[in-house]
Amino acid sequence: MRDFQLEEALSAPFLKHSEIIYFPVVFEDDGESFSIVNNGTAASPCRITIVPQNDIMLLQITGLSEEPIKVARVQRGNILIIDGIDKVVTVDGVSAFDRYDAWEFPKLSTGVNNIKITSGGYC
Repeated sequence: MRDFQLEEALSAPFLKHSEIIYFPVVFEDDGESFSIVNNGTAASPCRITIVPQNDIMLLQITGLSEEPIKVARVQRGNILIIDGIDKVVTVDGVSAFDRYDAWEFPKLSTGVNNIKITSGGYC
C-alpha cells in the first residue's frame, strides 16, 4: 500500500518523535503503523487519502476512531478518500459510503494517536 495521506482540519504542526511530519506519509509495506501527536486541546477531524498498489478486499484503519474503520473492495490505483472534515467517503470522486463500515469518521484525538493500516486480503 502506498500514498497514505492524512490531512488535519487545522494547520497545527504534528510531531513524531520530536520531529515535524510532512504529509503525505508513504508506506512501502502493508500493516505499518505510525504515531501522530495532536498538541491541541480538542479532537480534530482529518481526511485520509489512500491509493493502493493492489486490489484490496478489506482495508482496516485503527487509531483514528473508537472502533476500526473498514472499507471494502478498493481496487488498485483507485483514489479512496475518507473525509472526516466534510463527512464523505469517495472512490475516484464517486460516493463509496456503501463500502464504508464505521461508527464515526476519522479524527485525531488529543495527545498521541497510534495509527495502523492493514488489509484483509488482496483480490
